[in-house]
Amino acid sequence: MSKPKKQSASKRLAESKKLGDSIDAINQIKELLGDFPHCIAGWLELGLMYRRLRDRELALSTLKKAIALAPQNQNVKLHLATEQLHFGQFQECRQTLQELIEINPENIIVIIKLGELYRKENNRAEALKLFQKAVEINSTSVMANFNFAIELRELGDFEESEKHFIQALKYDQNHFNTLVHMGILQQRKKNLTLALEYFQKAIEIKPKNLSLQLTRLNILYDSDRIDEAKTSLKLLQQQYSEEHSILIYSGNFAKKLGQREKALQWFSLAQKKASNSEDNLEAQILVIEELKALGKLDQAIKLIETIIEEFPENIQYQILKGSILKQQLNLIAAVNLYKSILDSEPTHLKARLELATTYRELGHIETAINLMEETHQLLGENIQIFIQLGILNQALEKWAIAERWYREACREYPDNSQGYSHLANLTFLQGKTDLAMSLLQKAQAKIPNSLPILIRLVDFQIRLGNLDLSYQLLQQGLQEFPNQIQLLWQLCKVQMQKGEYNAALEALDRISTDNQEWIRKTQNLRANIYFYLYEYDQAEKYFKQAINSTPVATTERNRLATILMLTGRIDEARQEFKVATEELKRKAPLGKSAVPLKSHPAMVTNELRMNPPLMAKLQATQQETGEERILSLGALLAQEPNYLGTALYLARELRAQGIFDGLQQALSQKTKNLPTIPQRIVQFWDQPEAPEEVQRICQSWRKLNPEYEYIRFSLETAVVFLKEHYEQKVLDAFANCDQPATQADFFRLAYLNKMGGFYADADDLCRQSLDSLVNLNPELVILQEDFACIGNNFLGCIPGQSMIRAAFYQAVNSLSRYCNESPWFKTGPGLITSVVCSGLIPYLTYADYQAWPRILVLTQAQLQKIINGHMYLFYKRTNKSWQQNAYNRRIKVQL
Repeated sequence: MSKPKKQSASKRLAESKKLGDSIDAINQIKELLGDFPHCIAGWLELGLMYRRLRDRELALSTLKKAIALAPQNQNVKLHLATEQLHFGQFQECRQTLQELIEINPENIIVIIKLGELYRKENNRAEALKLFQKAVEINSTSVMANFNFAIELRELGDFEESEKHFIQALKYDQNHFNTLVHMGILQQRKKNLTLALEYFQKAIEIKPKNLSLQLTRLNILYDSDRIDEAKTSLKLLQQQYSEEHSILIYSGNFAKKLGQREKALQWFSLAQKKASNSEDNLEAQILVIEELKALGKLDQAIKLIETIIEEFPENIQYQILKGSILKQQLNLIAAVNLYKSILDSEPTHLKARLELATTYRELGHIETAINLMEETHQLLGENIQIFIQLGILNQALEKWAIAERWYREACREYPDNSQGYSHLANLTFLQGKTDLAMSLLQKAQAKIPNSLPILIRLVDFQIRLGNLDLSYQLLQQGLQEFPNQIQLLWQLCKVQMQKGEYNAALEALDRISTDNQEWIRKTQNLRANIYFYLYEYDQAEKYFKQAINSTPVATTERNRLATILMLTGRIDEARQEFKVATEELKRKAPLGKSAVPLKSHPAMVTNELRMNPPLMAKLQATQQETGEERILSLGALLAQEPNYLGTALYLARELRAQGIFDGLQQALSQKTKNLPTIPQRIVQFWDQPEAPEEVQRICQSWRKLNPEYEYIRFSLETAVVFLKEHYEQKVLDAFANCDQPATQADFFRLAYLNKMGGFYADADDLCRQSLDSLVNLNPELVILQEDFACIGNNFLGCIPGQSMIRAAFYQAVNSLSRYCNESPWFKTGPGLITSVVCSGLIPYLTYADYQAWPRILVLTQAQLQKIINGHMYLFYKRTNKSWQQNAYNRRIKVQL
């Protein structure tokens, strides 16, 4: 091109640039190229203009034309490499960049571009080397420092990464990408306030960048500045009322707040406003997910079937349909659906996992295991397969096999918390608590700030009775995840264990949700709190809310049935146990489970139903109020002292009408010259050496009561004690105790009757000294369990206390003849409840509590200040637990 023509072309090109990125500018450049087809600057500018207008395909083709005209033009080559990289043409991009490197090995722009190529290929080590080289060549290069900082950040070297981001900003304080990535770094470092500052600076540069605006909202949410996030989101909603990303974000934001109905409204609006089929489909799927969460399953299934009609080959939508069928408990239909998917796509992992889960829910554990083992052989290593196989084998108590799969998950996926969490839990369940804690600590070191690991760690500390430590961990966790519902549930459980029920309710009050599953769990906890407070009306209300929120509510129905039994609605209670049993058949839990109709509360209900005339009289007392009801119950119990229902109702009424509270207040007014409970603690374990986990709990009684005599009897030493203090009839009765739990029940009564002192079960952890109880100077310390009966896991009395003596000799008589009742009835709380309430009958008309026996009946809250009862211990999976053989069996459903 001659010099005049070149000047003319340059002038016209400059004029076209003044028009900016517009159609007119493109048309002018095209006219220019029509006149000057060999104007390389024109072709380059046209390509860059297409790029800026986001028409990357035209940008690529235009730059190819330019390079064809000028194969050695370095500027064109560099921009061509950028487009090749964008389209994933890695080989072509590498060749283009290598040609440029050969020309100038220290061209940092080319070096950086090559580093970006390696980053795209996920070869982060080579990318790091190239970016570091670029920094060494030119330490003031913004892009070199910026890219090097990104790689350092991804390696976890936050300190060095921050230095290079700062260096980049030193030379360009308004470099948009550096500000954004510095914000990301601060976000990962949990410096949320600083992260917000960087994102805000970036937003000021590009205020229309919605992605950045939404990231800022996420940080506000994570910082617990929810009101501020809501206000900012509202402004975006007003400004971009038709924008799909804002509508979808609004729905997801509502979902995070637990407002699933509002989320449904936003996703429905996004569907209505969608400008293309892709956005419409995305919104529809989100609508279906919300319908599922809200329990609107008929609507959900109808909508997904409409989508499947349009996209019959899309497996994702079929799997979504399967999940809805499972939630409807239409498990057989779900199985058939997943099988049909695998007929056409036999290697589809998600379908295989869902089918295995459905088999599991039907109780077909072995079938699920076979499917997962086949999947492993077919598809190879996958963490979901490992975890599923571990869970399934654990359900069958194949501990070694389950452990092998969990360890495989840890080895192959060291940065995933699932393997560590499940392995630690399996180890904990086997009683290896120290090893379990060590596993979690190692996992925390490998995966910092892992919420699942934190939740599991808190769970362990609760089960170990380390409530103060659990509370500290939760407070730290809630600072980082202030609205995390699982942490709030755990906080509630800790407060419940501590007997701080008001604080437990406050933790639940922080949860706001209309997610049906979250509602069920939250209302279940709330109901249990009121259950422990003996406020059965409130407990009933919340159990019913929990039941109404889910198709299967076996646990809640069991509790509701217990309340119905306690309040005179015996037939309704029986019906709830039946419904719960039917639910269990529809969706079988993993492993062994208590069948509702054979559960302990159901057995108590049956005990009441065995004598219809007395049951009718008992129910009639519920029509009376106040003192009349107490006196009627006393008269009925005197008439038939062996009818447990009357004693149970009387115990409930004595608490409800404040009698037990009055007895406690009267203790402080007693004269001092009375027998006191000896400073002695006794426990029982049938073997000479208790397991390590049991010894740890037993040691808590010695540690917190150093001035008390402590004795733990074994079966052998218990027999020695009985021979020394009792006649042969007592020894014969003890010989008839058919399991360790019955032996422990019987021996505590024998010992306390003769020696006095305190007895605590081997699974009860001491939390404070018993001096506070002894100082009240009662003759008998008992506890009232959550469903009103008098428990026997913790007892204290003076030697020869009349009610303990009566309970002991009644146990002797029961064990001296054939009796097929469970230990709970013949030697445990059932017996204690009957004897204590019968012993109080003569005093029911006395207004002066000082005339009553000196009894301290602890509430659940009072007891939990002193002990953590019924700690989880591995022995409870064996026949040493009285419940193990009494009520548990597996339920399996045939396909």
